[in-house]
Amino acid sequence: MIAEGLAAGRPVVATRAGGAVEILERAGCGTLAAPGDVDGMAEAITAYLTDRSLATRDSEIGREAALAYEEHVIGRKALTALRRATGIAE
Repeated sequence: MIAEGLAAGRPVVATRAGGAVEILERAGCGTLAAPGDVDGMAEAITAYLTDRSLATRDSEIGREAALAYEEHVIGRKALTALRRATGIAE
């Protein structure tokens, strides 16, 4: 749901676990809290609700990052399909 949130242009708050760390650090936006840190999650959500410029900045950066990643993946899939269709080795 993190990638979907970024693509939708929403600021994202997630726990520092699994793919969330890689996605948000690569995107350069969003807020990560330690697993089980309810207060940290609440503070991050509150920051986005009270600081509209922060929310807007992270929303815009996240959306751009999600679109760039999507274009990269689509481009790679198209290249693979073209290579298969033409018999060119990868």
